[in-house]
Amino acid sequence: MSVVEGFGRRVRECRRTNGISQAELSRLLGARQATLSHIERGKCNARIDTLKRLCKLFDRSADWFLGLDNGCDVSGFPQRIVELREIMHLTQGELAELLGVARQAVNQWENGWAERKHYLMVLGAFHETQRVMQDGR
Repeated sequence: MSVVEGFGRRVRECRRTNGISQAELSRLLGARQATLSHIERGKCNARIDTLKRLCKLFDRSADWFLGLDNGCDVSGFPQRIVELREIMHLTQGELAELLGVARQAVNQWENGWAERKHYLMVLGAFHETQRVMQDGR
């Protein structure tokens, strides 16, 4: 997969995960819907200002969108989050409530759609929650 195709895949996944239509995202980006469609299909590059807007809208780094955020291997983190949640007998919604995030965010983490910094934050919060729950028993 080329960088342009990977970029487009990430844009499409962010858009879909957040329940935004192509028409709505193109409006938010100040781009034509046809252009966004081409970007998502890996047929053209996004402009720098479009990349900046995407980063702000989806709280992602440019490195992530470009496939460069590989400073540490997080490939096992999604499964680890699922395992920890199941050990604690929590649903995604209950975990989201404990962490003060949307359930959709937990779903993204468990499906591998998060940046390294988010995984580290989640794992740290898990361990703190487990400690508090154990102290309270």
